[in-house]
Amino acid sequence: MNGGFQGNTVFYLYGQLKTRFVALFLVFLLCAVSFSLVGCKNNPALENIYFPVTKEANLQYPSVLEHGRLVLEGNGLRLKPSTFLGELFGKSDLLIWPYGYSLITQDNKICVVNEKGVIVVKVGDSIKVGGGDVPLDIAEKYTGEMIIGNYNGPYWIVSEVNSD
Repeated sequence: MNGGFQGNTVFYLYGQLKTRFVALFLVFLLCAVSFSLVGCKNNPALENIYFPVTKEANLQYPSVLEHGRLVLEGNGLRLKPSTFLGELFGKSDLLIWPYGYSLITQDNKICVVNEKGVIVVKVGDSIKVGGGDVPLDIAEKYTGEMIIGNYNGPYWIVSEVNSD
């Protein structure tokens, strides 16, 4: 009789652990799916994406290296921090691209091409960007235009970009 009670207790505890494990697994799965969809929303028309570039070639740039993921937030391409907490809570930088860079689509993905037409990065890629953070007035000086609307900083002047 006593052994049966202990057996039921073991099965009860096993059932509780199994339920908790399944719940944790489902939470993990939801997080994984949401991270994999970063930058994979229905792509807006390219002309609706805010894509600031510097107004001149060969400008002096800050020289810092930053890692992150290229994401489309609102209608702007931004650098999202690549750490786990950065992906969830990190503030992203609006990227200001080098002179001559532009956007194309390839296989239904938004791609950034350099002045030679070579794809350097796609939305959703992990990237390393050279350059640095600048305040709004300097970002506007480099682009030669006012940055208005929902395109809040911080702003990152891109000097070079590489996929990880």
